Amino acid sequence: MEDRTEYFQDWRKRHPEKVADYNRKRKYGMNIGDYDLFYEAQGGECLICHKKDKLVVDHEHSSGVVRGLICQSCNLSVAYLESFLENPDILDKLADYLNLSRLYENHTSVEL
Repeated sequence: MEDRTEYFQDWRKRHPEKVADYNRKRKYGMNIGDYDLFYEAQGGECLICHKKDKLVVDHEHSSGVVRGLICQSCNLSVAYLESFLENPDILDKLADYLNLSRLYENHTSVEL
């Protein structure tokens, strides 16, 4: 059993694109090559910040519909924003918190 586990771990390391294609098919229903079509259509850049970093598949969590390819930083930001949008009270508190910092712009930091 150990040899088989090691074999598959080694195989995954040697074939990262095949693993990625399999995972995209399983998670998002994307056929092999769909990622490349999205990538080319977007000019190889994140749809939000336009960086040319490694791009991940962004999808609507409730429906599973693929929206496009974005960088990991933007993907995390989208996930957080979606969670805030589901709870408007927290979104309001977040805005209040961010606006609170403007009150302290002219003050020095407090040393702890």
